[in-house]
Parts: sequence; structure tokens; C-alpha cells
Amino acid sequence: MDHTTDIDSGTLGAVPGQFIAQGAQGLPEPTTALAERISVVVDADWAGIVRIDYVRQKMRHGRHSHWAWVAVRAEQEQLPPISAAHAP
Repeated sequence: MDHTTDIDSGTLGAVPGQFIAQGAQGLPEPTTALAERISVVVDADWAGIVRIDYVRQKMRHGRHSHWAWVAVRAEQEQLPPISAAHAP
């Protein structure tokens, strides 16, 4: 199954690479992961709160291959409204 890109990558191009890498650090080992797709929510500084989707992909180079998580989509996340009970 080839997940190299989604048709609509959302705001992935606007998210700095350091935050894409930060989101990937908490993912399980791709060689043993049961899920093919995982979403992570990160605070991407000026880009705001974003949900980044990663897919498990097999990378090949000649006769050698390994598994890796690849970011394919990012979306802005809306913060829940603050209720009057939680307001300072």
C-alpha cells in the first residue's frame, strides 16, 4: 500500500520540520507497530496547534529496506472554548 502523499496534505507544508520530527519521536517503532496510520497533536509555535498524520512506509534502497514513519498530512486543531466555570 503506497501512502507517499495524500491528495490533500492540509497545512503540512506550513509546519516547520522540527515540529514534524518532534511529533514522530513519540511514535512506536515502525517495524513492530500494528497501526498503519497514527495521528499526533503538537504545538507548532507560530503555526498553532496542529494534528499531524504519519503513515508507516517501507523504504527501499537496492536490496536493503527498512520501515519508517512518514508525515503525510497536517490540520489546524481548534482549542475547545473556555467555559465560564474554568475562566480565571
